[in-house]
Amino acid sequence: MFLTEFLKDFNLRVKVSLLGIGGVLITAAALVSLAVWQSGQYNWLAQSEVDQLANADLNHIAQGVYNLVKTENEAVQQQLNGDINFLRHLITSAGGITLSNETVLWNVSNQFNGVSTAEARLPKMLAGGRWLGMNDDPGTETPVVDVMEKLCGETATIFQRMNARGDMLRVATTVKTTGGRRAIGTYIPAAGPDGSPNPVIAAVMNGTPYRGNAFVVNMKYLTAYEPLKDGAGE
Repeated sequence: MFLTEFLKDFNLRVKVSLLGIGGVLITAAALVSLAVWQSGQYNWLAQSEVDQLANADLNHIAQGVYNLVKTENEAVQQQLNGDINFLRHLITSAGGITLSNETVLWNVSNQFNGVSTAEARLPKMLAGGRWLGMNDDPGTETPVVDVMEKLCGETATIFQRMNARGDMLRVATTVKTTGGRRAIGTYIPAAGPDGSPNPVIAAVMNGTPYRGNAFVVNMKYLTAYEPLKDGAGE
């Protein structure tokens, strides 16, 4: 209504000019709106393509890192298999592992929490008739395990079964405590802190090897464990 009253005051030429200008302005506004909309669409499509390319690159990088770690894990595990074979050879060359009729008192502590739960009196463990000792001094030689570390560069431990559960005591080891001493007297409990069976002990007590990650005194290791049996198969 207002536009009609407004146009009544102008002659025909002015009215036509105004209508023409209005048409141009409306067309221009429509074109600008379309351009802005298309620009937004192109921007969204471009961003989507960039995101897809970035995700593909990240997937390739992640897969490459995974394959690298997997390959390294397999290589280290193969090396550990060779090391455990060599340790077995060292034990045989030393005359085998036997238990003495003499016993010795150990102060033992759980490797997971460091708590000394009890004392354990166990037979002396011998390698070729030589007692492995109770040596926590890295500067003093311990039979078998020190040779293993010197020749292969790997930590090595010989455990002794403590009880019917299968708690395993470190009686000879090159593994160090945070204080830099040999970690003898620490033991792997048959049950973990949450009460579930320890997979290392479960495998060894079943007479089978264990391969894989395991907590050792104060950190995780990639490990290889095998049971040592006496003449009676214990």
